[in-house]
Amino acid sequence: MFLRRIGASLGLLCGFAFVSVALIQGRAGASDPADVTESARRILELSGARGGFAVHLGSGDGRLTAALGADERFVVHGLDADPTNVERARKHIQSRGLYGPVSVDRVYGERLPYVDNLVRLLVVEDAGAVTRQEMTRVLAPGGVALIRQGGHWQRMDKPYPSEIDQWTHYLHDASNNAVASDLQVGPPKRVRWIAGPLWGRSHEFNPSLNALVAGGGRIFYFFDEGVPGVTDLRFPSRWGIYARDAFSGVLLWRRPLRGWGYRQWNTRGMWSAPLTLNRRMVTDGRRVYVTLGYKAPVSVLDAATGETLRVIDDSLGTDEMVLSDGVLVLCVREQLSVASPPKGKPKRRLNPQEWSIGAPGPASLRAVEAESGRTLWKRPPQPMTVLTLAACGGRVCFHSTDQIVCVDLRTGNRVWSTPCRPLRGSRHSGGTLVMYDGVVLFAGAEGLEALSAKDGQRLWVSPRVAGPAVTHPPDLFVADGLVWGGDEPKTHFRERTTVRREGRDPHTGEVKRVVEVSHLISPLHHFRCYRSKATDRYLLLTKRGVEFLDLVDGDHMRNDWLRAMCHYGFMPCYGLLYMPPHHCFCYPGVRLDGFLALAAGLEEAQPAAGSPAQPAAGSAPDRLERGPAYQKPSTLDPQPSTLRDWPAYRHDALKSGHTPMPLAADLAQAWRVHLGGRLTQPVVAGDRLLVAQRDAHQLHCLDPATGESRWTFTAGGRIDSPPTVHNDTVLFGCRDGWVYSLRAADGQLAWRFRAAPEDRRIVAFGQPESVWPVSGSVLVLDGVAYVCAGRSSFLDGGLYLYGLDPRSGEVVCQTCVSGPWPDVHKQPGRPFDMDGCKADLLVTDGQYIYLFQKAFDKQLRDVTPPRATSLGARKLGRRLIATNGFLQDFWYNRTYWTYSDTWPGFYFATAASKTGQILVFDRSTTYAVHVFTKRLRLSPEFVPGSQSIQLVADDNANDPVLEPKVADREKGPGFSRAAPPKWSSTIPLRVTAMVSAGDKIFLAGPPDVVPEDDPLASFDGRLGARLRVVAKHTGQQLREYELEELPVFDGMCAAAERLYLATANGSLLCFAPR
Repeated sequence: MFLRRIGASLGLLCGFAFVSVALIQGRAGASDPADVTESARRILELSGARGGFAVHLGSGDGRLTAALGADERFVVHGLDADPTNVERARKHIQSRGLYGPVSVDRVYGERLPYVDNLVRLLVVEDAGAVTRQEMTRVLAPGGVALIRQGGHWQRMDKPYPSEIDQWTHYLHDASNNAVASDLQVGPPKRVRWIAGPLWGRSHEFNPSLNALVAGGGRIFYFFDEGVPGVTDLRFPSRWGIYARDAFSGVLLWRRPLRGWGYRQWNTRGMWSAPLTLNRRMVTDGRRVYVTLGYKAPVSVLDAATGETLRVIDDSLGTDEMVLSDGVLVLCVREQLSVASPPKGKPKRRLNPQEWSIGAPGPASLRAVEAESGRTLWKRPPQPMTVLTLAACGGRVCFHSTDQIVCVDLRTGNRVWSTPCRPLRGSRHSGGTLVMYDGVVLFAGAEGLEALSAKDGQRLWVSPRVAGPAVTHPPDLFVADGLVWGGDEPKTHFRERTTVRREGRDPHTGEVKRVVEVSHLISPLHHFRCYRSKATDRYLLLTKRGVEFLDLVDGDHMRNDWLRAMCHYGFMPCYGLLYMPPHHCFCYPGVRLDGFLALAAGLEEAQPAAGSPAQPAAGSAPDRLERGPAYQKPSTLDPQPSTLRDWPAYRHDALKSGHTPMPLAADLAQAWRVHLGGRLTQPVVAGDRLLVAQRDAHQLHCLDPATGESRWTFTAGGRIDSPPTVHNDTVLFGCRDGWVYSLRAADGQLAWRFRAAPEDRRIVAFGQPESVWPVSGSVLVLDGVAYVCAGRSSFLDGGLYLYGLDPRSGEVVCQTCVSGPWPDVHKQPGRPFDMDGCKADLLVTDGQYIYLFQKAFDKQLRDVTPPRATSLGARKLGRRLIATNGFLQDFWYNRTYWTYSDTWPGFYFATAASKTGQILVFDRSTTYAVHVFTKRLRLSPEFVPGSQSIQLVADDNANDPVLEPKVADREKGPGFSRAAPPKWSSTIPLRVTAMVSAGDKIFLAGPPDVVPEDDPLASFDGRLGARLRVVAKHTGQQLREYELEELPVFDGMCAAAERLYLATANGSLLCFAPR
C-alpha cells in the first residue's frame, strides 16, 4: 500500500528507464557559445530536472559545465580525470563569473566523490572507469542520468525506493497520523546536507520556521530571516517561502511572504504564536497549496518554480487545510486567532507584547477539487478545535466543542457525531485526533478513545495521555500497526529518565507491546516546545533534541547534540531526519546549528575515541600528493615572519588580534582592489598579502604596498578563513577535506594532504564540500601544523585531528574524536552540557590545543579537564574562546567570545570581564566589545540605537568568575567580574572588526543608529560604516573615518605600518599613514 501511495502521487517508475535521445546538432561541448547554451537548454529539457545538484562527468573545457550552471536553481560540479582539463575548465568558469556555485575537480578511478542519493542530474560525456552502478548510487531518488553514447543521449531514471516516504502535511498526511512509512530513517550518524541560516531569530521571539512539508523530491517551508539575535520590535520580520531539493538542500526558489508575522497575530512570544501556523501549507509533489499571508486566500503554486497557478475562490481566512484523495478541505474562519493585552497581572513574567493568543472564531469547512479549484461543498460555520481536522478513507473528521463530527469527503454531508470531551490545552488545543484504518482515535479529557469511522460507535477507551511536548497536544501515533500515546498524566518529574510506551491494537485497545528504556531521556529541564513524530519503526521523542525509541528492535538512542526549531520541530522522511535551525543555548560546543539533513548510521564499525583515523593516515599516495614545489625552496629570499607581519588569522597562534607594531592614527586610503564575493581576513608576511575569496575557492596573493596581483591559486572547495604563512610556505585547509601547502613566492603547490578519511562530498550552504571539511586557518605550534577535519564527533565517524610536518606534509601525530554514544539502558544524560565536540578553528594557549571544551597536548592526546561545575564549566589554560566558533560572522544574543581560563559551559556572561561579541588582547590587557549587557527574560538583550555598546579594557588576570550562588542556576546571571575594568567607553558602532596595533585599537562597523523610516538601513549597509581609532590606555577616540562599505566580520589586520580591511561587497582596502 505504501509503494502505491507514494508512486501514485509522484508518477514514479518501478525500475530504471533507459531512453535514447538524439544529440543536439553539433557536439555537446561545442565551442560556439550559442551552441553550448542550446546544448545545456536541451539537456535540461530532456532530463526534466528543475533544479538541484548537477554533476557533469567528463567536463572537458568546462563550457557545458558553465552553461548548465547558468540556471541558478542548479549547483553544478564538473569532474574530469585529466588535470589539464580541470585547469582549463576552472579558468573558463571563472571568466564567466560563475565559480563557486559552478566548480570543477578531478575524478579518480571508478568511484564518484559523493554520498549516496545526492545528485539530481548527472550528465556523462566521458564516464572513464565509472560504472552504471556507481552512477545509480549517487543519483537521488527521482534523479536522472544522461549518458552520451555516440550521437545520442541515453537517459537513466532512478526510482524512489519503497522504503522511503514523503511528509506532505504538518502531521505527515491528511489523517493527522504523524508517522512516516519510512524504513531508512533512524538514529542519525551521517550528514547529507547543510543549509543556512545557522540560527532562528531569537528564543524571545516567534519561532522562525513554520509549515515544513515534503513532496516530489522537494521540501517547502516558511522562514523568517530577520536580524538574528535582535528582538527589538522596530525591526520587521523577513518571512519567505522556501523550496529546496530534498536530497541535496539546493535552494530551488524563494518568494516573499507578506502579511505574516507577530504584527498579524499581535504577539511576539515563543509560546504564544497560533498553533495553526504549521497547517497553512500542504503539497502533492507537483503543487503547493498555501496561504500567502496570515489572513489570505489559498494560492496554488507550481512546486518546481514557486509561480502562482491560481487562487482558490472563497478561501480567504483559511486557517488549516488537508489534502485527501484529490480533495482539498479548508477550515475557513472569519476570525483568526489574535492576541490581546492581559487585563490583569500575568501569571508568569512576559516579554513586551508577549501576550496569550486569543481563541479563533467558528470555522466553515469547504472542499475544493485540488486539480481545478472547483468548489465541491461548503458547510455552515461551527466551532472547530484547532489541529483536529483530518481526512482518511472518504471521511472528514474534526472536534467541535464537545463532540467529534464526521462528514463525507465528497459531499460534506454529516455522517455521524459522537460526544468527546476535550482537554483544556495550550493555545486552544483540545486534544489529538488521528484517523487510521476505519478507526478515529482521539486523545481527550476522557482518555484515549477509539471510534468507528463508519458510524462513530465507541470501540474502546484507555487511560489519558499527555504531552510530552510543552504547549502542544498529546502524542498519538499509529506505528507498526499499533496505537502509541504520550506520557501518562503526572508521571513526568524533573529527574525522570525512563520512557515507557504501550502499543495497542487500534480496533480493540488491547496492549500488544510494551517498550521501556531506563535512560532514554536526560534528566532535568523540560521537554522541547515541539511535537514528537514517528516512523513505522521509531517514535521520535523531544526531551532534549530527538530521542529514538525503537518499537521493533533495541536500536534506541538519544541525540542531545541536536535541536530543532520550537513550535514545528523536525521532519522524518525521504530516509532523512530534517532538523531546521533553532535558537537554543544548551550543549554549547557540541550541539549542531543550521538546517541539517541527517541519515542513519554507518554499517561499518566506528573508530574508538582517540584511535587513529581510518583509513590509516601517513604518506600513502592517496593521502599525500606532492606538487611541483615539493621541498623546493623559493629562488627568492625567504621572508621570515617579523614584528611587522600578520602571518596568520588574528595574527598568531593565540589568535590575539594584536601586533606590537605601532600604527599611526592619521590614515589615508592607499589603494582599493575589488575581488568580489565574500573575503576572509587578510594576512601579510613580508612582501606578500594573502586573502581568500571564500565562495570562489581562490587564494589571492597581492603586493601589500600596491594591491597588484602576484598569483592566484584555486582549491577544490571553499576556503573559509585565511591561510597561515610559515617560513616560505602558505598553509591552509579547504572545505574539500584537504590541507594545502603552497610556495609563497609563486603559489605553486608543494603538497596537499587529504585529512578527510575519504573523498566523499555533500552539499553545504549551496556548494559541494567534503563530509569532513577542513577550515582554512591552520594552527602552527612549535613547528607542527595542526588541523581538524569533520563536523561533529557524532557524525560520519567523528572528528579527525592531525599534526603535520609543514615542510613535507607527513603526519606527526593524529587522533579521532568520536561520540561518545551513550548506553541508554545504563547511562543517564546531562541536561545542559555533554561530552563530545563539533569542529572549529583550533586555538592554543601555547601549551595545549583547544577545540571548544576539548583539550589536547601537542601529541594530540586528550587532556580535557573534568567539569568544574554542574553546568559544564571546565578549567585549564587561558585562551581565546568563541562559544559557537570563530566562523560565526554575526552577533548573536546567546553566543559570545571570552579570553579566559574556563570553558564557560551553559552560562551567560552579560556582566563578565574579558567577554564580548569580538575582542583582542595583548600581553597585559583584553579589549572587548560588550553588546548584550541586559536580559530579556531567558536571553541576553541588545537594543540597537540605545548607545549601549561598550568597549571595555580588562586586565588579563581579571578572569570571569562564577559565584557559587549562581553556579547551579540554569539561564541565571552566569559569569561576572571579580574586579572593575581598567576603563570602558560607549562607542556608537556595531563593531564587526577590530585590531590591536601598538598603543591603539582600530575598530570598524556600521553606525549604531535606527532611522524611523528605514530601521534596517544600518544592518543592510545603506549607511556605510566607520573606522574608529582609540587610545589603548584611556579609550579616548583619536580619529574616525567614514567607510562606504561594511567590513567583513573579523576582516581586518595590520602589518608594515598599514591597515588592511576586507569589505562585505568583496573589496580589499589598504590604509597607510598620511
